[in-house]
Amino acid sequence: MVTPGPVSLGNEVNLKIFAQNIRGLGNKTDELVINWVQDPPHILCLSEHHLSTEVIQGIIVDNYNLGAYYCRKLTKYGGVCIFLHKSYQFINVDLNSHCREQDIEIYALRLVHSLLNFCVLSLYRSPTGNFDTFMEKLEGTLNLLFLNLVNLITCGDFNVNFMTDNTKKYQIISLLKMYNLDYIVNFPTRINDYTETTIDNIFLDRSKNENFIIEPYYNGLCDHNAQMLTLCIPSHTSFKPGLARTGRKYDDSLSDFKMKLSYENWENVFNSTSDNDVNVIFNNFLNTYLRIFYGSFPLYKFLVRNKCKGWLTKGILISCRHKKDLYLLCRMSNNIVLKNFYKKYCKILTSTIQLAKKLHYNELISKSENKTKTAWSIIKSLTNKRADSSEEPMLNIEGN
Repeated sequence: MVTPGPVSLGNEVNLKIFAQNIRGLGNKTDELVINWVQDPPHILCLSEHHLSTEVIQGIIVDNYNLGAYYCRKLTKYGGVCIFLHKSYQFINVDLNSHCREQDIEIYALRLVHSLLNFCVLSLYRSPTGNFDTFMEKLEGTLNLLFLNLVNLITCGDFNVNFMTDNTKKYQIISLLKMYNLDYIVNFPTRINDYTETTIDNIFLDRSKNENFIIEPYYNGLCDHNAQMLTLCIPSHTSFKPGLARTGRKYDDSLSDFKMKLSYENWENVFNSTSDNDVNVIFNNFLNTYLRIFYGSFPLYKFLVRNKCKGWLTKGILISCRHKKDLYLLCRMSNNIVLKNFYKKYCKILTSTIQLAKKLHYNELISKSENKTKTAWSIIKSLTNKRADSSEEPMLNIEGN
């Protein structure tokens, strides 16, 4: 697999965001990743994943982390999720109080970077949902996030056709325009034999994202075409997604940190000339503490290496490209024979991928000296079980 990285455009680098109504994610993760094996995006915004909380937590999209998700509890299907490449750090934004099944299903996360302040939202509105509730909850969400002065990008399936003149379209446009967000998808995102509609869209602030490219992305995974947003970011920000990640080593330096704290006399705290000024005393304490902390735990960079699919053969790659070509042909034709052949081809490709994975894992076990350990390692990798059970950080923007 290729690591997503900066593609130079003069003095700019690219940040790619992939958005699609996936209509069921469960058995599509392999083909989803194979489709962009040569040029992967950095962020995946998916709506209608059709999964429960327990299932989606075990979903694996190779080289990506599940950043944020919403799952229905009372009804089937629906839901939204966001995956980020493993080279990213992020904070999950808690929007549970703003979600209503079918009316509005929305979740967000913020990228952690010293110079960039992106907040990415993924949403879904069911065509049978209450539109007034959708507008009310969406406005409440934007109010909370807009106060944080972040660069908002909203992706999702609004189930409102932006290709035609209609009241709901103009209500959504007017609401998001209040936050300086404009829609940028002007091509059909759902095409069938008789109609073309743009019910999936992306909103962003053009003043903060002056240079961008938005284009359709065809993968044949469902009847919704994906959208690929490429943001051109000035390279002076030193933003190099997918190449390296910064962090601190704590284990080796913890004893040094404790020793330095024990030697500190805290004179500027206890003997401060501003005895009555609590703020000055606290700032003196914090400055001393941070000086010792940063001295003991300096930042370092480490490469994030992609996992390589051992079962992904050249033949499977060619078959996936052929499937994509067949999808485009079927979309432009009413030939029943061609459509039936495409459905049969999809089933054969799915079976081939499953067989290739089975053979690959059987080979790993048969060649292993410790077959039990290898088998459990494979099971953990396929069920998304990690030794470190620590959860991703959650940002509750309402302070509750």
